[in-house]
Amino acid sequence: MEWFYAIFYRLPSLFSFLGERVNIRVVPDIIHTQPYEKWKFECSVIGADIEPIVKFQDGRLVESDPNFRVTRIDPNTVSVEAIHGLTEKKERLSFICTFPGGPEEEIDVYVRRRCPHGEFMCKDGTCRPESDFCNGRVDCPDGSDERPPYCREIVQVEVKPSIIHVQPYKRFEFECISYVPGIKPEARLPSGILVSQDPRFNVIYLSPNHLQVNAIYGLTDRDHPFQIYCIFPGLENRTAVIEIERPCPSGQFQCMDGRCLPSNVFCDGKSDCSDSSDENERYCVWPTINLSNQILKHLENSCHIFFYGFRITSFILAVNIRVTPGSIRVVPYQRFQFECSTSIPGVSPQVTFDERSVERDNRFVVTRPSLQTIVVTAPTGLSEIGAHRFKCIVSVNIVKEVDVEIISECPPGQLKCRSGECLPRAVFCDGKYDCPDRSDEDPRSCVPTIIITPTTILTRPHESFQFECKSVMPGGEPKITLEGYPVENDPRFTIVRPSREHVIVRAESGIADPGKYSFTCTVVSAASKTIVVQVESVCPPGYSKCKDGMCILDNQFCDGIIHCRDGSDEDKLRCLISGCFVTLLLAEVAVDVRVHFTPGELRIQPGRAFRLECVTDKPGTSPVLQFLDGRPITSDPRFVVSRPSTERAIIDVPGGLDARDRQIIIECVSPSGERKTSTIFIELGCQPGQRRCPSGQCIFVGQFCDGKPDCDDGFDEKPENCEYCDPITKPCEVVNGKPPKEKTYELHWRCDGEDDCGNRFDEQNCLNDTRVPDKECGATHFRCGTEPYQYIPFAYWCDGGRDCRGGEDENDCSPPTIIQTQRQETHRVRPGGRLILECEASGVPPPMIIWRFNWRCLRDETRMRTQAVPSSLGCKGSKSRLTIENFREGDDGIYNCEALTSKERAMSQDIFVFLSP
Repeated sequence: MEWFYAIFYRLPSLFSFLGERVNIRVVPDIIHTQPYEKWKFECSVIGADIEPIVKFQDGRLVESDPNFRVTRIDPNTVSVEAIHGLTEKKERLSFICTFPGGPEEEIDVYVRRRCPHGEFMCKDGTCRPESDFCNGRVDCPDGSDERPPYCREIVQVEVKPSIIHVQPYKRFEFECISYVPGIKPEARLPSGILVSQDPRFNVIYLSPNHLQVNAIYGLTDRDHPFQIYCIFPGLENRTAVIEIERPCPSGQFQCMDGRCLPSNVFCDGKSDCSDSSDENERYCVWPTINLSNQILKHLENSCHIFFYGFRITSFILAVNIRVTPGSIRVVPYQRFQFECSTSIPGVSPQVTFDERSVERDNRFVVTRPSLQTIVVTAPTGLSEIGAHRFKCIVSVNIVKEVDVEIISECPPGQLKCRSGECLPRAVFCDGKYDCPDRSDEDPRSCVPTIIITPTTILTRPHESFQFECKSVMPGGEPKITLEGYPVENDPRFTIVRPSREHVIVRAESGIADPGKYSFTCTVVSAASKTIVVQVESVCPPGYSKCKDGMCILDNQFCDGIIHCRDGSDEDKLRCLISGCFVTLLLAEVAVDVRVHFTPGELRIQPGRAFRLECVTDKPGTSPVLQFLDGRPITSDPRFVVSRPSTERAIIDVPGGLDARDRQIIIECVSPSGERKTSTIFIELGCQPGQRRCPSGQCIFVGQFCDGKPDCDDGFDEKPENCEYCDPITKPCEVVNGKPPKEKTYELHWRCDGEDDCGNRFDEQNCLNDTRVPDKECGATHFRCGTEPYQYIPFAYWCDGGRDCRGGEDENDCSPPTIIQTQRQETHRVRPGGRLILECEASGVPPPMIIWRFNWRCLRDETRMRTQAVPSSLGCKGSKSRLTIENFREGDDGIYNCEALTSKERAMSQDIFVFLSP
C-alpha cells in the first residue's frame, strides 16, 4: 500500500492503470424525501488520501448553492446536507461525487408530491398554484412561497460588465440594461453629473431600456479606480467599476505616449509629457474649494488662507436652499416626491432621511437633473412607524428640513399595513408577522431601541466628559456624528467599542469653545437619538477660557501671539496658521489629502485571517473605510477596524472570509475624496501540483494547455491561462537537445536523485545548498550506514519502503513542521527598501522550503532571491531566507513559507508585509 501511495502522488499519469484501487463511496446513493424535509448524504474516497468533490450535473460546486451545507468530516469524506429541504419545484435532483481524474458516482434525490398536479406545497402544508411561488408576492400563510433559499432574486436590472480592467488611455465600454418595460436607465458619476456631460464619455441608447457608455479615449491611471452609477428609476441602482492598470512605479503616472513622470507634474499648468497629455483638459479636473458660513464670518475679503500648504483664494459667501414643495401631507404608503436645489451653480446638495443618506435606502429613488438639484421619490410612500425627518444639506450650517407628514387612516391605537388592514399598534415591530404582506415587520421601519447615557451634559471649556450609546437589537451598530460628521474623524474625541452594539465617546480635553453641541447616535436601518452637550462659559462677556483656566480676550485667540500660559490660544486644532486666523472646529475645507492603502491586492484561502492598513498624509486627517457600494466597512461584523492614530486605520479580519465571497473590493477614501482600493480574492485550494477550474474541479497543472480540455468549460486550454505560475509545479525543459518525457515536475523532486522529467532536467546543476548547505544531508543521494556503503536516491529516504539493506533509510523519519517564522508577523517596508524573511522547518529528511506570495509565486525573481542557510537542527531540518530588494507597490501582501517532502507538507502562518508611505 505504501508503494501505491508514493506512485499515485508522484505519477498521476499512472492513475488510469491503478484506478480500481481508488474508489468513490456514497451513502446513501438514492434519497426519497418530503417537501421541506432535511436530508443528507456522505461522499468518501476509498483507497487514497484525496478530498472528494461534490457537484451538480452542470458542473457547479454544491458549495455555491445556499440550499446546501457542505461539511468536511475528514480529509477523505464530505457530507452534503439540505438544511431547509427542497420543494416540488425540484422533483428530481442529481449530484456527482468524484475527485480530480477519478471515477464519478451519482446520487439522485426525489421529492414526493403532496399536492395535486399544478400546485406546490407551502411549508405549513397548504397547497397553492405553482404560479404563486417566487412571484414577489406572499401567498402562503407562512410566507414560505417567497422565502430564500427556495426563491432566488429575479434579475430586473444589469450592468455588463460590472468590473472592467483596462490600460490607461485605452477605449472601453459597458451597458446599463433594464429588463422591466418602461424603465429608462441613466448613467451618472458619483458627483451626480450625467455621464453624457463628461467629455471623456459617449452615451448611446441602443433601445429605451438599454444604454451603452463608451470611453472613446479611455481613462488615466490617475483615475483608478473609477465608478459610474447606472440609475434605474423605481428600481435598485447598480455600479460599474473601472480598474485602470498602474504601469508606472509608485509616485508616478503614465503619459499617453507611455512615459512615466512624477505625479506632481500632471495638471500643474505646464506640459511635461512629450504629447502634452499631462495637461489635457479631458483628464485634468480643477478642484473647487468651498468654505461654510461658519468659517466665512471670521474672514476678511483680503485674507489669503493657507491650509497644509494649499492656498485657498475663492469661497462661497452665501448659499440658499430651495425645497419644492415646502411641505408634504400623504396617507401611509402613498407615493410622494420633492426637489432640493441650491442657488449657486456647481454647489451640490445632499439629502438625508433620519440622519442617513437617502441613496443608501432602497425605499427612495434619487435622481440629479443637474449638479445643484436633487430629486427624491418615494414610489411606495412610507409607513406611520418611525420618524420622517428629511434634511437637505449643503454644509454643517446650511441645512433645510423637508416637512413630511403621514396622515393616519386607522382608528386611534392602530396602524395600517401596506396591504390595507388596520391592526393594533402593539403588533407592529414585535418580531412576529401579523400583516398579510408582512409589512408590520419591515426592517426599514422597525427601529431598534437606542439607549443614550446621559442624554444631556452640562460642562465647561476643556473639561472632560463622556457619553454612551447602546442598541438593544443584536448586531445594531451605533454610529456617532457631531453636526453630521463622524466623531471618529475628530481628534478631540476617543471612541471605544466594548461590543458591536455599544459605543463610548470620550472627550479627554473637553471642547474649547462655549456653545451647544448636538451629537447624534444612529443605528443602521434604525432611528436616531441626540445627545446635547452644553459648554458654558466661565469668563466675562468678550473673554474665552484657556485650557489651563485663564480667561483672555476673544480677539487674542489665534492672533499668532501666545497669551495663555499653556499656549492653548494658538492650538493648531483651533487655528488656521496664516496671515488670517479662523476657528477650525467645524471647518469644511477641501484639502488635497492623499491616502496610502496597503496591500492593494490579496489572494487568500477561505477562513484565513488577514489585515489591511490605510494612512492619510496630512496630520489630523482621518481616512474613511467602505465597500465599493458605499457601505461602511463596519457594517460587516467580520471586519474589525482599529485606529492607532487619527491618520492610520487598520482593518483586521480575524475569521477570514467565505469562499462564496469570491472577491471583495474595499475603498479607503481621504477627506478630499482621493480613493484607493484593495481587492481581496478568496480562492479555494487544491492538492499540491493542481489548479482549480472555474467550476470548482481540481486538475493537475500539467493538464493545462496540453491540447486536451480537462475543465468542464475548456478553461484549461484558453491561451491566457497558460502563463499561470504555480510555486510548486515547474516545467520540464530540453537538455542538450533531448526533449523531456514529462511536461512538469514538482519543485521538491528537484535534485532528489530521481529522473522525473525523463531527460534529467530536474537533476541538473545540483549543489549542496538545494535544501541545506551540508554535504551529507544536502546531497542528491542518501548514504546507507553500513559498509560497504550503499547510496539510494534522496527521494527514497523515508518514503515508506526499506531501500537500505539495514532499513536505516526509514529510521527516525518525521514529517515537516514549521518551527520558526519571523517573530514579528507584521513588517513595514519603505519604497526602495529591503525586506528579509526567514523560515525554518524540522523534518527527516530535511524538507524543501518554498515561498509563496498571496498564495502564488513570488512576483519578480530578479529582485526576490531565496537561499538555503544553515539550520540549527543540522540534518533534521532546513532553513530558507527570502530577500527582496527595491521593495515597491505590489510587493505588499501576505507571504508564507511551505516545507515539502515527497509525501507531506507544512505551511507557515501568514506574514503580513505592508508598504509604508
